[in-house]
Amino acid sequence: LAEQRIPNMKGIMGAKAKPLQVIEPLADSGNIGYTHYLLSSAKKGVTMIDAANAEELITILHEKEKLF
Repeated sequence: LAEQRIPNMKGIMGAKAKPLQVIEPLADSGNIGYTHYLLSSAKKGVTMIDAANAEELITILHEKEKLF
């Protein structure tokens, strides 16, 4: 599906000769800041379910997590 593309030597050597356009940053107006920040919520622990017990998985997905 995803074959790697290896650049050829001509392309590598040609990239060295191209001019590099440098753009100067805008002056800082000093009005940059933040008003507040939020911490992300703590993640839940992992629930291990036996592979043979598919009904427990279905119950968790339908009732506890409200996914469907």
